[in-house]
Amino acid sequence: MLRVTYQYFGSSWTSISMVADGRMTWPSETGWKVRVLSPSGVDRVRTEAMGTGLFAETADYRLVPVPNQDINCTDGLGLTSSAAIELVTENGPIIVSWQRAGGPDGCWEATTARDALESLLGKLESPVEWLAADAWQDPTLRPYEAHSYRLITIAQPRLQDVGDVPEASSVSWALADSLTTFGQTFTPRLYAESWTVRCGVVSPDEAELVVAALTDTGATMTDSSPSGFASVTLLGDRPRNATVAVILEALPVGTSGCALLELEFLNCWQVGTIQPFYCAIP
Repeated sequence: MLRVTYQYFGSSWTSISMVADGRMTWPSETGWKVRVLSPSGVDRVRTEAMGTGLFAETADYRLVPVPNQDINCTDGLGLTSSAAIELVTENGPIIVSWQRAGGPDGCWEATTARDALESLLGKLESPVEWLAADAWQDPTLRPYEAHSYRLITIAQPRLQDVGDVPEASSVSWALADSLTTFGQTFTPRLYAESWTVRCGVVSPDEAELVVAALTDTGATMTDSSPSGFASVTLLGDRPRNATVAVILEALPVGTSGCALLELEFLNCWQVGTIQPFYCAIP
């Protein structure tokens, strides 16, 4: 398995991923796409990664400022981000991460490791451009059909600017328990203490039932951008003086369950004119 993730200003998201059977998925403006590699294509990708010599052990390559930096090099919002490549090897999962410079040239010390990782990242993000035709079993990209979804609910103190949204109690819930008790309670890595976060896994058919029930109540699902991997709507819960966000997150290949629940993708996400998930979730 191989997976590329990015982090920027508190947000984290998965980009391209590959599993042992050759399925590669990556986001696009119209949702997740998938294409299947041949066995030789899988070997080619792994060889390219191992050829860097950087996947013997987990490592993190940080930016090193040049001495006597100009004031324009001062680290701040938007100047640095991070990327990570996770590769399953004979010794288990290896995660190699590095900081990426966004400031002016000459601010950071050059390193061969980060240069090699940037080169590898460029190839992983555009595999069609460097892999030969015989590296693929699928002739073209096709929409990814999720094998399952995370159904996440987040109850928080009622948002004063949420407007006239449907009440959670009005939803004809088609699954076990109720909308606000479905799944298990979780404490994700990034969350607000005033939130109650619950998560459960549903099948594609069950996800359709959830969307239909919410739509019948008048709730509108808003898709994330740019990857289209999740949808969210807002409901009211007046008896508890709360607002409830209902999120369906498509699970890409190689992932399952809620154990590794992360909410960074909610940062700054707006639902209509409302921003229920503020930037830099604590």
